[in-house]
Amino acid sequence: MSPEQLAKDQHRRLVLVDTGSGLWGGQRYAMQLIDYLRASDFDVVIAAQAGSALGEWWESTGGKVLLLPGRHRPERVRFDDARKVFLVIRQALALRHYVKRTKTDVLLSNSNWDHPTVALTGATRGISSILILHEESRAPLIRSFSSRLASQSIAVSSRVAATISGPGKKKTRVVHNGVDTVRFQPGATDPETRSLLSENPDGVIVGCIGRIDQSKQIEDVVHAVSALPPEVADSVTLVCVGSTSNDPHYEQEILLLGNAFLHSRFRHLPARDDIDRLLKNVDIAVFAGSREGMSLAMLEAMSSGCAVVAYVAAGVEEVIVNDISGIIIPMGDESGMTRAIASLVAAPELRKRMGAAAQERVRQRFDLEARAGDVVAIIKDVLRNKSTTTS
Repeated sequence: MSPEQLAKDQHRRLVLVDTGSGLWGGQRYAMQLIDYLRASDFDVVIAAQAGSALGEWWESTGGKVLLLPGRHRPERVRFDDARKVFLVIRQALALRHYVKRTKTDVLLSNSNWDHPTVALTGATRGISSILILHEESRAPLIRSFSSRLASQSIAVSSRVAATISGPGKKKTRVVHNGVDTVRFQPGATDPETRSLLSENPDGVIVGCIGRIDQSKQIEDVVHAVSALPPEVADSVTLVCVGSTSNDPHYEQEILLLGNAFLHSRFRHLPARDDIDRLLKNVDIAVFAGSREGMSLAMLEAMSSGCAVVAYVAAGVEEVIVNDISGIIIPMGDESGMTRAIASLVAAPELRKRMGAAAQERVRQRFDLEARAGDVVAIIKDVLRNKSTTTS
């Protein structure tokens, strides 16, 4: 395809590879991005394993799905597991075969597990490959190797980009996550929703929203809320909204812990689609994740006007201006988390002021339309450079 053809935005086939099991942050990112890709005349195909929630969603909308070898397993499989290495090879061969028999222009990898598959396929077939880096990797050597082979990597924060070493570092650009600031915006609270979230709807509702996985360290939030001083503790309810992606034992432990420490001041709601409605009724949102690249749940809470307390994980300092649009505390500092929550519980005006600053910061810097537009522009640049090189 010549640069002239590319400039006309004719249809190009993009294969988005994501073998994640649920519809979590990375998958929701992909679902949002697809709308902008289609608006830019990309023909999107999702490559996923059987049972993929993202693949099933895309198929239900009439989209094309390429089934890759393997099926989701409930147990964890580490990057250094021989089964994973074998599966990467099988999936790369299947993807390579698909690319060979179709006019595929670009491969886009949306999860850590799929970066080697996409990078290998792109390098061996001579087509463009792009990696979306959502979090700090548990396998930095594999990530650096994949980034070296790929045409381009897009990191959701500078901290994530800093995990790339070697030649791939020069091919990595930072595009922050974005959220729908129209859907997620402050609004009037309603008694029905607050009664759903708390036995004391007139009290202060602290929300812990997102996947219930070990990396989210939700036990720290339970401990911090349970340690609140008596003068504020009785007015506070902790509501945990979400489900586990792959660790039901951890989810059960959190539910038991919450009920044991907080009793009627703890509630759990499984993952749901009306988070925007719930966030309008949450007073304080707390995030204790240890490997956040740039948490979509945190951006959504800030965009909704929640006062936010967060551990200083990757990307957090790029979103929150400490003590202005949120409170940042050192990783693992449960006492610091307790103090931060207590200060917000005791000062409604501070919560309101901090929530307004958070909402304005997200509106200005992390709006979905602008950030998705940046990603699409990078994909087009990669294709344009490829066509110029090969013409």
